[in-house]
Amino acid sequence: DCVFGYRGNDCSIACVGVESNNICSNNGVCEEDGSCNCTAGYRGVNCQLECPGGHLNPCSGHGDESGGVQEGCLLSTSSGGVETVSCICKAGYRAADCSIECAGGADNICSGHGTCLADGSCVCDPLVVTSESTRTIDEYNGSGWRGSNCSIECGGGAESPCSGRGTCSYNGTCSCGEDGADLDTLPQSVFTYLIQLRGFRGDGCEIECKKSDVRGEPCNGDAGVCDAFGNCTCNRGRKGEACEIECNGGEDSPCTNRAENGVDCNEDGTCTCQIYYEGDACENVAPWLIAAVLGSFFTLLTVSVLVGRRIQEIRRKKRRRMRRARRKDMDGAAADVERLFPERRLPRTHQAIHVPRRKANAQDDKDKKKD
Repeated sequence: DCVFGYRGNDCSIACVGVESNNICSNNGVCEEDGSCNCTAGYRGVNCQLECPGGHLNPCSGHGDESGGVQEGCLLSTSSGGVETVSCICKAGYRAADCSIECAGGADNICSGHGTCLADGSCVCDPLVVTSESTRTIDEYNGSGWRGSNCSIECGGGAESPCSGRGTCSYNGTCSCGEDGADLDTLPQSVFTYLIQLRGFRGDGCEIECKKSDVRGEPCNGDAGVCDAFGNCTCNRGRKGEACEIECNGGEDSPCTNRAENGVDCNEDGTCTCQIYYEGDACENVAPWLIAAVLGSFFTLLTVSVLVGRRIQEIRRKKRRRMRRARRKDMDGAAADVERLFPERRLPRTHQAIHVPRRKANAQDDKDKKKD
């Protein structure tokens, strides 16, 4: 038998690594021809190279042996004689050691609707960036599949995402150019594309908003808002299916704010005025109301005059009654004096009492003439 590290009939064949006392790097068996038969997970002339993933789990157990490459760990030698090892991964696995499984699973790579990249992420067919932060105009015109594994079908279907009238988001929902969307932050090319999408609604942008023949824009531009069913909710002062009719009196003051319902005009733009107004836009006060107001004024004036006269008459009568009562009291007092003192002449005070009596009679005559 040959000494350790040599082979052959005459023990003249030295094993690889015998000079350094490291035969086959202790990772293999020296054959009769002096070459190394490496153990699992090692490659190279001296079995000095460990397969990616480690010798205990070369190529992470996902190496492709279909081409005759053991464990999928391939030894390559450059023209300069430098040896390297690499893994040939099975379908659905990526990375140098085949440790990354493609999104969607090895048996359903990218759900059958995309390409698996080296990092295991998917690019949906056709090439569409699936990262929300790096979306481009190409994505808006791309396929109808979304999601990290291309498993989400866009609204409207994969063959016609968003019915060709909207943009499919990362989660598969359609943006049909809703009013008020923030487009200012988008690239100009995307902005121009999106602005053409306004006027559609529905999960797949299959519903078209009502448009007028006047401007050809949904809800006549800014005259109203299109709801989820394609119907227009018009602004105050606008009517019609597409808000194409302007109320008499204008948008700012429809029907001069004198409509019968207190809010707006009729569906055809005409006005039904409150009872006190008339005109196409209820801009005029009704003639009968003017006549009624003037009539009421003159009636009130006449009544005021008559009432004033009546009050004056009542006051005159009251004054006459008071004078008569005074005269009666004075006559009674004079009669009592004469009865008590018949032999005496009336004193000067008695005469003074009768002087105003004559004046009172004269005043009564004047009051009677006035009556």
